[in-house]
Amino acid sequence: MESYLRPGRESAGVRRDLRKFLRAVNPRYTIEAAEKLKAFDKPVLLPWAAEDKLFPLDYPRRFAAALPNARVEVIPNSRTFVPEDQPEALADAIASFMREPAAVVAQPRGGQVASVETNIRRTAGHADVDNDRGHLSMTTGRRQGSSRRT
Repeated sequence: MESYLRPGRESAGVRRDLRKFLRAVNPRYTIEAAEKLKAFDKPVLLPWAAEDKLFPLDYPRRFAAALPNARVEVIPNSRTFVPEDQPEALADAIASFMREPAAVVAQPRGGQVASVETNIRRTAGHADVDNDRGHLSMTTGRRQGSSRRT
């Protein structure tokens, strides 16, 4: 905690910037962002501290319920600063999430369910999907030649 708090105690510039930031915070932006998130259909992992006193587990659970493809992963023996308390457990949760196969991610207008591959083919050019390993490589249609992303 000392490394987080020391700059604010020792630097007038840090305190000035924090005051400037806090004065500019407007709940309108949070509400606008929350409304836009309802349309986000990609997989979402919400790793959360089991013993967090500042941000209780109810928060990510409500957030996950508002998203079409989200889940909460509780990290045991941790509090607000999960990366500090349980870095290995957090890394394992993220790595496991990233290894999961890319499943169904979108509901097109016609009511048919489209796979990741279908959506990328429709919007970007060509996609190679390895559903067994959850890998996706994409060649965009924007440039000549082969632009590969993974």
